[in-house]
Amino acid sequence: GERAKLNDAVLAAAAGLSTRFDGTAFGADGQARQWEVTVSPVRGGDHLITHLVAISTDVTAQRAALEKGRQNLAAAEKKIVHAD
Repeated sequence: GERAKLNDAVLAAAAGLSTRFDGTAFGADGQARQWEVTVSPVRGGDHLITHLVAISTDVTAQRAALEKGRQNLAAAEKKIVHAD
């Protein structure tokens, strides 16, 4: 699940790779939120990894709009097919 994705991303970042994954988490209001998460290594002056940084972006609204657009396109295509 989500914990495994995060663990894999942290291990990859600790090995020097930036990793991105999509996940779902529930907010304090109980609503599911969709996230894009990137975990990357941060290197010090000696080029050794000193920290990891995780950036998470809530993409729930963008994904809902994209799905709505797909539904509208499918409905429009259906109307065109039945218009013949």
